[in-house]
Amino acid sequence: LREVVRRHYGKEGQKIPDLLVVDGGRGQLAVVLEALKDLDLPPFPVVGLAKASLRGERPVRDRLFLPGRKNPRFLPDNSPGWLLLLRLRDEAHRFAITYHRRRARKEMLASSLSEAPGIGPTRLKRLFQHYPDLTALKAATVEELAALPGFTRAAAQGLKDWLEGEGVSSEQ
Repeated sequence: LREVVRRHYGKEGQKIPDLLVVDGGRGQLAVVLEALKDLDLPPFPVVGLAKASLRGERPVRDRLFLPGRKNPRFLPDNSPGWLLLLRLRDEAHRFAITYHRRRARKEMLASSLSEAPGIGPTRLKRLFQHYPDLTALKAATVEELAALPGFTRAAAQGLKDWLEGEGVSSEQ
């Protein structure tokens, strides 16, 4: 968190938000506040939003942490502002999870494709620029692959044979 805050708010001319909502509790909020203080920015409101959890066997609902307060605030479940904050947090989580899953799939595919004969970093990059996933790549003809910049017919044929043979499984 410290690094993200320094990178984002350390930029020259960076606009100060009306409200910064930190995904996390008291600890995360403290780290962000410290990083903002180190940047010598004008003060602005920062809050921490902690997700519901279990404390022992007792459930603890979503809570809001404010700077300078030890204990969190529990806002009414039907408060429009509270519901908006929860929706924003959930959307941020969905976005992050989708991004990381997509990145992991791409890395897994890249490592598999890099084992294909004649496929180095440059050709691998070209394949990712032209084909969104393995299904599209497998559907490509030898002629389509050979038409890509940096590909020869022999390289295209070798890749096609590898994909159809013992290459990458469709699950990746």
